[in-house]
Amino acid sequence: MRHVTYFLGLSLGFSVLGGLGCSSSSAATTTIARPELVAVAPEDFLGGLPCGDQPGQVQSYVATLFDVTPTADGGLPDPAFQLPSSPPTSCLAPVTFSFVVTGHRYIAQVDAYDHPTPSDADADAGANGAAPITPTAAGSRLVQDPKNVRVTPLWGFTCGGYAPARVDGGANTYGGASSVNEGEAGEAGSADPLVGVLSYDGLTQTVHDCRAGLQMIAQ
Repeated sequence: MRHVTYFLGLSLGFSVLGGLGCSSSSAATTTIARPELVAVAPEDFLGGLPCGDQPGQVQSYVATLFDVTPTADGGLPDPAFQLPSSPPTSCLAPVTFSFVVTGHRYIAQVDAYDHPTPSDADADAGANGAAPITPTAAGSRLVQDPKNVRVTPLWGFTCGGYAPARVDGGANTYGGASSVNEGEAGEAGSADPLVGVLSYDGLTQTVHDCRAGLQMIAQ
């Protein structure tokens, strides 16, 4: 499945090799610095909820990351640092965020809607279906319809663990159920506290262990 990437920029570095002089030649090399990414995937939070274009089905979602890296004294940030949200995204596509810091921990809150994105909306959506939604401002978690009326999500989830049997740092196993079931909290193992996924340099980490409700990291 192709990831839809937001807030992503590849850093290009250029270096010129060779000495200076009339008879010397120079060659340019391009180095692509691959950023660390944190991803949110619909299969992790949808569970038994249908993804489709019919009433009562999930059509789109907005994902918001929170930095929940423990403080120097081992406590948790209160409040957690909120990153810019993704635009409304099709329930068929994951999103990735690049404004993350290596070595920090992140959880995601997901707002799911029975409204389509503008690119997925039918021409007659206003008459026969749900109107498309757009953010109220760039990076905002809040969305609105074409008449600038606020639209509220029908479902909410918090994702902040690893897939089943994922071992972090060789010491602890986090997670449990990797997705919710019929919009309810995950079952086996999901009573463990959400710890957030650790961002690694040059790698994409996906937040798993999604649970119903817009909860914050467990204290």
